Amino acid sequence: MPRKPDSSLSFLPLRSPLLRRIFRLPAAEPLPFILGARRIYILPTRQGLVFGLLLLGMLLGSMNYGLSMGFLFTFLLAGMLLSTLFSTWRGLLGLRLTGIEAESGFMGESVGFVFQLEGVGAQPGPGLFLESAGQRVPVQVRRPGFALAPLRLPARQRGRQALGPCRLFSEAPLGLFRAWCVLAPAVTVLVWPKPVPRGRPLPASGMGVEEAAVGRQRGTEDFDGLTAYQPGESPARLAWKHLGRLPEPLVKTFVSPHSDALWLDWSRLAGMETEQRLAQLARWVLRADQAGLSYGLILPASRIPPASGPGQRLRCLNALALHGLPDPESHAAV
Repeated sequence: MPRKPDSSLSFLPLRSPLLRRIFRLPAAEPLPFILGARRIYILPTRQGLVFGLLLLGMLLGSMNYGLSMGFLFTFLLAGMLLSTLFSTWRGLLGLRLTGIEAESGFMGESVGFVFQLEGVGAQPGPGLFLESAGQRVPVQVRRPGFALAPLRLPARQRGRQALGPCRLFSEAPLGLFRAWCVLAPAVTVLVWPKPVPRGRPLPASGMGVEEAAVGRQRGTEDFDGLTAYQPGESPARLAWKHLGRLPEPLVKTFVSPHSDALWLDWSRLAGMETEQRLAQLARWVLRADQAGLSYGLILPASRIPPASGPGQRLRCLNALALHGLPDPESHAAV
């Protein structure tokens, strides 16, 4: 079991331009990122400082009493200390951050980031940790040269949440020194509005829940065409015959024999504030998805046609998360 590192060197919130310039930290770092020598910093830990004071005491005692064996052991331990310093620094040199997988979540819960590390001239070993926003996780080695670091951060506000500055550090092999690097990957994740605990029942769609489910099943027999594949679509709906002839996979779409559809309409929640409406719509999306219904979403600035499955659930929740927020690309263009 790896030893928990001490907190003698706290993680600096690198917000000011001066600190960002000192750590050579850009506004947003593209991936993949290779950790070079100029980005690694190293300082002694508490144990390292105590060890250094011990060596100083041994040196003074040997000089005072003229102990030859004292000098021998002092310089032997000093050489070991310097070797440990180089080994700790070398443990970070050449590491490559190849990607970060982001996992969305509801406001008030947590969002996930999984860091993928590869060793380029170095191997992620024991004693390697990742820290961000007060959260610290060990780097898990999956195979030689490849490691993962799953990090979960609190989701405090609806919309896009940036990962922010992170620190990758190591105290291996003896815990006498800590080498670290500060990273600022350009990664964001969507935070969905928190659903109301109970809220209103699903709106009427012209037919009951059981009838809507039956109508959706009958609709699977009426072929309507092919559309581009969306994440979360069922593999059973893939157009396997066209899979090897087209650059992108396609899925089969079907129409329902019923003209009625379950619409989750923004206008049905008149009199409620914006965030309350979004929370209620999020609850409706979860209920409709659990019931296996085909449903659509109507917002003031967007409209999602009726569908079902994990892909539809994700599309609706993402639309609710981004409702009323400025587009970052258009904002950057201005």
